[in-house]
Formats: sequence, structure tokens, C-alpha cells
Amino acid sequence: MAVVVVGINPKRAVFHALSSLVQTTDGKKRVLANIVEDRAIQEATILYRPYRFELYCVTNEVTDTASTVARALADLSAISFSEVLASCYYAENTDALDHLVSLVADSCAELESKPFAIISDAGEFTSYNTYEDPGFFAALQKAAQGVQRKQAGESTLGYLFEAAGSFNQQLLQETQTPSASSINFVIQTLVQRMFDNIPRRATLFLGGSHHAQSAAMALMEIGASRFAVIGTSQESHNLSTLLQARLCAENVLNLELAKADMVIVAETALAPRLDKKIFKQIRKDRRDRLLLVLDLTPEGSVDNKITNLDGVYLYRAQDLLMMAASLPGAPNNAASVETQIAAKVVDLATELGISL
Repeated sequence: MAVVVVGINPKRAVFHALSSLVQTTDGKKRVLANIVEDRAIQEATILYRPYRFELYCVTNEVTDTASTVARALADLSAISFSEVLASCYYAENTDALDHLVSLVADSCAELESKPFAIISDAGEFTSYNTYEDPGFFAALQKAAQGVQRKQAGESTLGYLFEAAGSFNQQLLQETQTPSASSINFVIQTLVQRMFDNIPRRATLFLGGSHHAQSAAMALMEIGASRFAVIGTSQESHNLSTLLQARLCAENVLNLELAKADMVIVAETALAPRLDKKIFKQIRKDRRDRLLLVLDLTPEGSVDNKITNLDGVYLYRAQDLLMMAASLPGAPNNAASVETQIAAKVVDLATELGISL
């Protein structure tokens, strides 16, 4: 068995004419019907998006799938077979799996890699990225539902698209959720650059979360030991227990802010309390001391206007991730994703019995 992908180069003049064949459901059925006439092709499905036209096939023997696809397209159009074939790119087995998994990852994780480069020597492919089309992943899922096969039983292509989709969700979660190691590295760097005598610096947590716990551990690694927690949630209670810190009610926020050098916001519901008004109220008590505010809520809930006040510095989770990309020694999330892609391709190849 072999897994094959055949695509039409979107930079060739014939691309739009050929892609017009599959812009409707009936058109896709006609193209697939011609392709599966080849006895060597067990399954076939079409992925069509603007500037992308690919056919994924499963074959049961060595066959020239590119020629089969090109001939099917030529038969349904006014374009010659040789011209269609010259516009095709091709990959099989692990290269085809790598192509599929990379496309899924790129469409949502926005990696720097350029998937066409792995299946073609033509330089014209290397400048074309997939993640510019936000509907690409949805098209992948829909293409999996349109698989046509000559033999009954479980669809190999359906399985591949489903596996790629599940993998995509994993990557999407990892890339959209702030990386704890990346954020902690930046937090430590910021604190060490802004403050001396870190063991004497006071840290106030507004709420608790796993990100807050992780940040607390990072601060303890560089000597921080004076902690207070404000909040009524179970997460806040757990954080205060973990840190052996005071658990305070919200009505003492002004008092705790006046003593704090760092504020870590972990719960969205508490974030609105941090506004310009409250900082003006405690300005005399703070005596112009620097204040570092870290907003670790997913949506970035703290009002950015507090940065207009002297000595108040606000960083959101996404700010910390962007800083991590440029700080020497920071964990490299993109490299981790690329490693996961390679591992996923090996797993799929092994499950399908494809030689590596």
C-alpha cells in the first residue's frame, strides 16, 4: 500500500482552469470517478481551496498516480495531458504524510516552515504558505468525508484526515495556550532586571490558576519568598496553601497593592479591580516604587491605561511569549512543534505499515 498526494501548482497558468472542475460537488464526483477507474487506486479524495487543489490517494501497488490524476483532469478539460502533468507536484508515503500533517499544523499554528518545499525541487513552491487561508482546516475535514474507494471497509484516507485533525487540535492548544516554560523564563528575566534583593520583594497574586502556580515556582527559583493571595476561589486557596502565603479578602486590595512589588493577575474576574483609579489612591503609600504587573489571563484583562502611570509596568501573557522568542536561552516552542510533527509522521507510517 502507498499513500500519495498529487497537487496542481497554483502558480501555473492552468491552475484556475483545472480547479474549476472541482468547485462543485458534482465536479468532484466526476473527477474522482475517473481516478478510481484505475484498479491500482483503492481510495481517492479531493482537497480544494482557493490556491490549493490536491488529490490524496491510497494505492495497492506501484503505479504512476501522477499520470493517472493528470489524465483524469485532461479528459475532463480542454487542456492537454502533457500540460496538466507538467503542472503537477507529487509525494508518496512518508513524504505525503509529512505534507498532510505539516499542512494541518501550518494552517492553524502558523509555523515558519513552508510545506511545499518538502515535496518539490521547484523553488516556486517554497514561497507559498497555507496558513493564509483560515478555512483550510475545515476544508481538510470536509475532504475526509468525501473519500471515494473501490473496496469496502475502513477508509485509510478517512483515518489519516481524522488523525491529522486530532493532532491539529493538540498543536492548536499548545500554541494558543501560553507555554509555561517560555513565560517563566521571561518572568525570571524581567524580575531580575527590574529588582535587586529579590527575597525582600513582595508578590501579590490576584486569584489562582495553573499558570499562577507555575509563575510562583519560577519566582521561588530566583529567591522570591514574600507572597500574598487575594481571591475566594478554590484555586486561590490552593495557591496560598502551596506558597504558605496569606489568603486575603478583596476588601484589602488597596492595602496589599501598596506593599507589593509584583502583581500577578490569574483570574479574569479580579482583573478589572486593577485600574488607574486604585493606583492613584495608593500612590503616596507606594512612594514611587516600581510595580511589575503580569496579566496571565488568556484574554489579557487588565486595563492597559495603568501603564500611563509612572513606575507601573504591565506585561500580558502574549507579550511574554513574544519576548521569549528574542531572549537568548528561552525555550523554543516552534522547534518543539516541528519535532512533534516529525514524530507524528513516524507514528502514522508505522500504523499504516509504510517503510521509513
